[in-house]
Amino acid sequence: MTYLQEQYRHIRKILLMCWVILCMPFLQAQTSDKQISIQVKDATLEEFTTLLREKSGYSFMYGQEVVLSKPVTLEATNQSLWEILKLAFTSQPVSYEVKGKHIILRKQEPAAPPKKRGNIRLAAM
Repeated sequence: MTYLQEQYRHIRKILLMCWVILCMPFLQAQTSDKQISIQVKDATLEEFTTLLREKSGYSFMYGQEVVLSKPVTLEATNQSLWEILKLAFTSQPVSYEVKGKHIILRKQEPAAPPKKRGNIRLAAM
């Protein structure tokens, strides 16, 4: 094998490795769309997140300030993790953020009341 052929072969290997590395996030994103079936009734936050961790492979992180206003009750068949989270936390004071294979739960702050806008008119006396 000539020197140029050897270099060409080496460059092909490097390009292949780069291509695989660049495709990894895409492949990981596809696995996060895994369909999950879950049925819970009056579950605490800890019970709900433990069950989802087992079914999805995502871990949950939250502090003591994250408290549900009512227990989680839902039944979902062949839904994505994102749909299940949306269903579970729609009427709860909880927001979530996904970072890699971790879901961070936070206490959702109440929305600020809208600012009142209007004109003040002074009447002439």
